[in-house]
Amino acid sequence: TGWYTGITSRFNSGPQSRCPSRPDSVFVTVQQAPSLIVSVDGDSTICPGDSTTLRLIASGGTGAFVFVWDTLSNTFNNPILSDSIAVRPTATTTYYYRVTDTITSITITGSVQVEVSSDPGLDLQIEGNVL
Repeated sequence: TGWYTGITSRFNSGPQSRCPSRPDSVFVTVQQAPSLIVSVDGDSTICPGDSTTLRLIASGGTGAFVFVWDTLSNTFNNPILSDSIAVRPTATTTYYYRVTDTITSITITGSVQVEVSSDPGLDLQIEGNVL
């Protein structure tokens, strides 16, 4: 069972039958696919030097998806065809994605920002006598 877009249609299966038990028409009902929903899984805040994997999760639609990431801009001139990417930004960076349902051609675009938190450093205070 699959989802397809379209309308209900009727077509003639051929010449009219002389036998009353043989149908001369077929009715096809086409169901609309559920809405496409996309979410992103992965850490949105990391420490300097750390990495994270961003993963696109699509639900609804027909279940046949194309996932595209772009790490430079939302123009998709440098596409990465995958549902996930491993990133290690040195500063807060925005990553762009596009998910397309291959049957309905519905496309969702979005972005996710990975923040590189400031290095908390070390604040050491010594009180009293130290040997």
